[in-house]
Amino acid sequence: MVLKTRLNSNVMVILMTLSMAVQSFSSENNPGNHSKSINIRGVTSLIVSYTTAHLTLLESDNDELVLKEYTTAYNPEDFGNIFLEGSVLSIIEGPRTSPNQTDVKIEVYIPRSYRENCSIYINSGALISEKELILKNLVIELSSGFITLGRVFAENIYIKSANGNVNINHAEGTMRLDALSGSIMVQSARGSGTFKTSLGRITVGMEYVTGDLLFETGIGAIALSLPEELSFHVDALTGSGNIRLYSPEKQYRVDNSGPMNLSIGSAPLCTIRSRTGVGNITMNMQAPSLGGIF
Repeated sequence: MVLKTRLNSNVMVILMTLSMAVQSFSSENNPGNHSKSINIRGVTSLIVSYTTAHLTLLESDNDELVLKEYTTAYNPEDFGNIFLEGSVLSIIEGPRTSPNQTDVKIEVYIPRSYRENCSIYINSGALISEKELILKNLVIELSSGFITLGRVFAENIYIKSANGNVNINHAEGTMRLDALSGSIMVQSARGSGTFKTSLGRITVGMEYVTGDLLFETGIGAIALSLPEELSFHVDALTGSGNIRLYSPEKQYRVDNSGPMNLSIGSAPLCTIRSRTGVGNITMNMQAPSLGGIF
């Protein structure tokens, strides 16, 4: 009788512990569809890590972060998990033991009020953001696949794609965009930073410049739109191609390769350095946006 009483007590303790562990997030399972949500008030770092995924970032209008996975097979053990340790929230993929689990569509709904750090790591797939990202720091690393972002505001923006294009509608902050093989396209930007790719075109429209800029590609053209009133040092070099700078006063040009070194404006406060092994370099200070010149 005593043994039975102790056993019942232990079972009650385990059940109470499990209840406390899962009460912070809710879960919903449907064939081919899995959803989890968690309140992220107090979270200062959000980490998303998947080996293979097509990830879309969306916005939630409350304090709940929602993770949705759409798959062709249903096995609860294969779905991603949410872990909260202190102020760090991690979303990690499941073991993917079922067949047909290589092509998974994932949606992460981030609260509109979240303004802290965000890091996303995907080995193969794609990342699309339909949410306006206003963060302290943003880190995105994708080994194979494309990255498409809307509006991004952060103190530091680091984006790396080993094999795939990087497209951003608007970026503001200190930026570092790297692509081993793929083009870089930023429709409009405010800030400073570096933009590098080994194979691909670099197209950036700078609305406002706060510091030095570096644009570098092995094979591909570099096309820049710059503020009309900007004062800066020009340091441009192409191994095979032409260099053009269209300033409000005059046009500067270097034909058939070679360097361009000069200063624009009365008191240059920054340097814009452009390098390409094969391709033209174009800098235009006369057009209001990329759409009008490239």
